[in-house]
Amino acid sequence: MTKKLFFVIATVLGIAATANAQTARFGIKGGANFANIKNLEAERLVGLNAGGMLSFRMSEGVGIQPEVIYSQQGAKREENNVTVKSRLNYLNVPVMLKFYLTDGFNLQMGPQVGFLLDSKLEAESGSLGLNTDFEDNTNEIDYGVNFGAAIEGREGFYLEGRYTLGMKDIMQGNASDNEYRNNVVSVSVGYFMGR
Repeated sequence: MTKKLFFVIATVLGIAATANAQTARFGIKGGANFANIKNLEAERLVGLNAGGMLSFRMSEGVGIQPEVIYSQQGAKREENNVTVKSRLNYLNVPVMLKFYLTDGFNLQMGPQVGFLLDSKLEAESGSLGLNTDFEDNTNEIDYGVNFGAAIEGREGFYLEGRYTLGMKDIMQGNASDNEYRNNVVSVSVGYFMGR
């Protein structure tokens, strides 16, 4: 997995290196994830997202934005006074194509590859709790498609809403008819340096 991660990050940095230095802007962002797992019959689990992004214009109305983002995902289920949380932590590498409707507002879409950092199951009932590693049952690589919108202020302020539709079954060796896929709604704020 380390070789794959290195290759993807090197590719993103290669894209960044081809950007016109006058239009490239580096930024940081962070926010909240509202994550769920398709076909799990669970509630959304609130988590964090944080990372870096590089944005540059390809033309007046089109831009590209590769990112490297730490993302807390998973789902939560409550039954018979027991709360079970599936916690999946990823290093996600999306590459977003941005369509500027105005200078400060854009619509985004693009692919994403995710590298599993850890996977845990937590169960709580009253004062009792159980925490177990679930990495052997979770695929190391995830991929999906992102759709979103962002406001970019003149002073570098950045506000973004995004939906990630998982395209791969996250369960390793899943023999059931159901595929369990990540679904994440995220809201992030950030700041771009330079203009």
